[in-house]
Amino acid sequence: MKDLVLECEVPFLKLADFALLASIDDRIALTIIKKFHFGLESFMFKLTTKITAIFFALSIAACGGGGSSASNSGTSSSGASTLAPGEWRANKSVVPSSGNYVYLSPNGDDFVSSGTSSFYSNNNALFSGISRLAGFSLQVNGDETWYGEFQMPLAIKELKVGLYQDLRRYPFHNLVKGGLTWFGNGNGCNQSTGWLAIDAIEYEYGIVKSVELRFEQFCENSDTSLRGQIRWRSPYTEGPPDSNGFWKANPAYLPSTGNFIHLSSQPGDYIGAGQIQTYTNQNAGITVVKNKQYGSDSVQINVDDGNNWMGFFAAPLNQNILSAGVYINILDFPSSNPVFGALSWSGAGRGCNSASGWFIVDKLTVVNEIVTALDLRFEQHCDSYQGAPQELPALRGQIHWRAP
Repeated sequence: MKDLVLECEVPFLKLADFALLASIDDRIALTIIKKFHFGLESFMFKLTTKITAIFFALSIAACGGGGSSASNSGTSSSGASTLAPGEWRANKSVVPSSGNYVYLSPNGDDFVSSGTSSFYSNNNALFSGISRLAGFSLQVNGDETWYGEFQMPLAIKELKVGLYQDLRRYPFHNLVKGGLTWFGNGNGCNQSTGWLAIDAIEYEYGIVKSVELRFEQFCENSDTSLRGQIRWRSPYTEGPPDSNGFWKANPAYLPSTGNFIHLSSQPGDYIGAGQIQTYTNQNAGITVVKNKQYGSDSVQINVDDGNNWMGFFAAPLNQNILSAGVYINILDFPSSNPVFGALSWSGAGRGCNSASGWFIVDKLTVVNEIVTALDLRFEQHCDSYQGAPQELPALRGQIHWRAP
């Protein structure tokens, strides 16, 4: 495995600053102690990639965070300009009048952007946006990869047009005020302040359909900053929920006849990889069987399309037969509590370590222990738990199947 080498300069080291690193890898701790005792003002680590992510976060904190150490004095040796919160806006000549885009403009020698402006559109990057509770996340995959997180103040339940100031780094922000963060390419703030201006927002059935926003982020109390302007619109149109508010697939994406399995994966969902896919008898083999697991009546769905998708849905233990109904607060099989039932959807070599969600059986017909008809919808959140807020990216599915 390839070694990572990180070097940072510090004026003075305290052994306690690195106590947490010792719990990760003794070799790292010994290296630090040795160089500390020799009175060096810099230190260097080597470690294997299997703990790189953990180490990177800790080492950034130990070094005082990423970014410039310039004080917020109102003047900048790097030539940073000063504007009131919300005042900055990209020049119309550098952003398109339509379509998705992200424009990043450093104000001085900003650490996160390395002082370099960037522009991304549908012509040179992929955009993945996802709604959270009163928040929004955006990932940009182009020549570089960027991530943005924008969270409303606690009293606001969804994104609203307006200016939000004194925002600290998400998710370590003041919940009352809201938070933001922008990072990528190995660069990020340890601590940050900034503002967020939402210029336009459109929701569709409770999910962000489009957003236009601007932001400014200051790393480590620096007077340099990163400014950004974003316009994003989802390519997917949600359908109206059912009468109880649960998700249903947009009929425009479904076949008018025949069996189908429709999967709608939000950006960031591990299992579905953010893709929207529909399987029918023309492009996959679909089977549905009835069985029992740990005494619970259940159905298993198999999709033979090369990805080997498999779904499993079990009734609560005190319900002898799986039947039409709503099943909520469900955990993934096999770690689920059989009292509440279970669900699981996996395939393409991917599965959740843990998950929670719901499923709804709209129709289930069984003759002589053989399933002859099934209509089912589900929502699964990987790496979640029973009763957790449903903020993690979702995999949703709708199944219509009749025995041949």
